[in-house]
Amino acid sequence: MEEFHLLELDVDISDGHGKPRKITCKGAVVRCQREPEPDRYRIWVKFIDLPEGSRESIRCAAKDGQHLCSYCENF
Repeated sequence: MEEFHLLELDVDISDGHGKPRKITCKGAVVRCQREPEPDRYRIWVKFIDLPEGSRESIRCAAKDGQHLCSYCENF
């Protein structure tokens, strides 16, 4: 995926009480790297229009799942 490609994303995340909720947002690809496994890529996305409450929900889920990189700009 090319850098600066714009995406519209639907992210399913827990609302903090165990109930799923869908967040729709836009983002731009800032980096795309091929992984060692076949047909796998690691894609870094900068969220553009994420409301603060949604940003915090995604940050918590990413941190809990150990998916948050130490230099992430979204949080």
